[in-house]
Amino acid sequence: MRQVTRDEALWVFVACSQEPRHLHDIVFAISVLRRRGVPEERIMVFVDHARPEPYFAPYRIHNVFAFGDLAKRLARAPRSPTAIVVIGGHGAELGLVPKNAPAPFKATALYAAVADIPGVSIGIVLLTQCFAGIFHYAKADGHPALVVMGGANLNLSLSMNIDLPEPLRQASGADGLSSWAANVFAYDFFTWIDEAHDVDGDGALTVMDAFKYAGAKSNIRVRESKVPGFLAVQDQSQIFRQALDTYKQAKSAGGSAPELLVKRMTVEAAYTKLQERVEFLYSSQEPWILNARLACEVTFAL
Repeated sequence: MRQVTRDEALWVFVACSQEPRHLHDIVFAISVLRRRGVPEERIMVFVDHARPEPYFAPYRIHNVFAFGDLAKRLARAPRSPTAIVVIGGHGAELGLVPKNAPAPFKATALYAAVADIPGVSIGIVLLTQCFAGIFHYAKADGHPALVVMGGANLNLSLSMNIDLPEPLRQASGADGLSSWAANVFAYDFFTWIDEAHDVDGDGALTVMDAFKYAGAKSNIRVRESKVPGFLAVQDQSQIFRQALDTYKQAKSAGGSAPELLVKRMTVEAAYTKLQERVEFLYSSQEPWILNARLACEVTFAL
């Protein structure tokens, strides 16, 4: 058995997003690692957010770097036999798309950056973003050996509101994060890290246990959200129809240009919200794992 230990493993968080919710995913994950005793120097964060400090500083998360520095920083990271790399934020059909990047960041570049971590022999990559299947079917038996998990395949990855049992504590002692639109696969993966369930009953706490738990639990959350999601679609559909009718009436009555512009923007905003709710209703998680044999051999000892 090969182990992920608190003093030797390297935890790397990567997010391509300008949305605070994806930074909150990282804050929650790091709070779990701290409870499990992982040292600060064993955690690195890479984001392309314009101003991540207001979200990370209250929790004294300081090892934060620009996404563009990922490869060169990992090449100088602490020596680590195992590396757990968590990809969040937004993904696209061509890979990860950092803001203002000249080209998408592709699977080959990610795995090459993992391979350059000093001393690494096992890389565990957790892909929670949309279209994670773009990173599937890599060469997993090379050096380092890879276990790659995706919360979704060639489709959208889902987030939904999560209420924590109690707020996270900020460095000042004040109450912090308590609720956000969390990536469900990432949330349940780190919930497993926190609670450590032996899912298959073999007496070991393995990467495969974490995958099974996160995949099953996140799909339960998605399934349970469908009826409330359906009702939300009905409500939003009515809002859209009302906004559209109001715009048409104002146009027929010869409304002024500024009035029509405001009403048209209201229609567009209502349609966008309706589209988001419909997409959620018809989307589903499709977790996958590459190199299941190795996932059954690597244990967590945190």
